[in-house]
Amino acid sequence: MAQTHKIGKHATTVKTDIAGVLRVTYWSTPVVTVDGDYVTLRAGGWHTVSTKSRMNQASNQFGLGYSVFQKNYEWFIAMPDGDVIPYWDGVTFPKRGASPDAHSLDELAHQTLPARRARQRAA
Repeated sequence: MAQTHKIGKHATTVKTDIAGVLRVTYWSTPVVTVDGDYVTLRAGGWHTVSTKSRMNQASNQFGLGYSVFQKNYEWFIAMPDGDVIPYWDGVTFPKRGASPDAHSLDELAHQTLPARRARQRAA
């Protein structure tokens, strides 16, 4: 089993750009992006154990407060506030310790959810 406290090095880069945006890229997919108070997760269609591992390693190494797990072939995210939500590519949410002014997941959902999921949440 892969270690989870530090991001693995195989096919992985961790960079912070001049604007302070942190990106963890696995192969060519930015699997974790941290921009200010917000975390964005992307698998780029690669729902693999290794992709999920890089996401969780980033959370642990940088204290972001989430974890990605799988149940019955579906991915979920245990959020920093304790909620569990379905994973979708491009999900954006506040990191652990986000400022009180940060938008909540519900506020962000209308901007980042695919149309199908947005309709489901509105129902």
